[in-house]
Amino acid sequence: MSTTQHYYQTAGHVIAAGMVLSVMDVIALVLRFRARIESKQPLMADDWLLLPATLMVIGVGSCLVYGVQHEAFGYRQYPTSKDAPSIKALNQMSMSIKLEWSISIILPIALACTKISVLLFYKRIFAISQTLKRLMIAFIVFIVLWALAFVLATLLCCGTMLFAIWKPISEMAMCMFFLDVLMGFCITGFVTDLVLIAIPLPVIWRLKLSTHNKIIASATFLLGSVTLAASLARLIISVGFVQEAANPKKDFILNTTLYCYWAMVEVSVGVFAACLPTLKPFFRSKGWQSVASKTRSLFGS
Repeated sequence: MSTTQHYYQTAGHVIAAGMVLSVMDVIALVLRFRARIESKQPLMADDWLLLPATLMVIGVGSCLVYGVQHEAFGYRQYPTSKDAPSIKALNQMSMSIKLEWSISIILPIALACTKISVLLFYKRIFAISQTLKRLMIAFIVFIVLWALAFVLATLLCCGTMLFAIWKPISEMAMCMFFLDVLMGFCITGFVTDLVLIAIPLPVIWRLKLSTHNKIIASATFLLGSVTLAASLARLIISVGFVQEAANPKKDFILNTTLYCYWAMVEVSVGVFAACLPTLKPFFRSKGWQSVASKTRSLFGS
């Protein structure tokens, strides 16, 4: 196998990503809930949606750790050939495929929960116009359908034999792993993140605030650009993943590790970034009060 093993394809880094990023999101979610409670505000839908998203991050992290324990991630593929197939190599590939499939089921749901949470947060923090509200509701519906489409595409990769993926690799002949579907998922995910980042900026800059406060408010929302960066990174990585998946000379295990590692990075960074703007009680900033009051006066609601 001619694949170069990068640091993020090593067992230690894969385990670290699975554990550290999961803990990071749990802490961020706890702080978000605590901030709402200390502000004497009820927990809303945008808060609660991040709970299943965080649980799914933990699920992806658990898949990574479990995969390393069984050498399905973070290790080189055992040598094998068509003429003399290695049982150890086949079992390794089978486990890697199953875990990748599981992550591919979890990922659209987790990302959808996070994106919808952000949209509902915008709807709550900004007193926006009815037109923008309708557009945001339409965007939420699109996100739901987007996630459902890619979950179904993954579930049906083996046709009507939904659980054929759990059979030995020798019995997976009917399973088709659509790499073009994966690319479609990455591209559309990046575009939706781009829209999410852009939504609040025109609203903020129409407010009658000082330039200083506008910059502070914009910068706070632009913290979410780390999600956009993670999404772009996974998109770029996925292009390489698709190219190497079609090359039998490349290491299947390292290539799958590459994709799943960056999937973990994207989904965990998304939850973390979604929590950041709600942590105002810990920073003693009046920016949110100013933004909220000004948007209400701007749109007269």
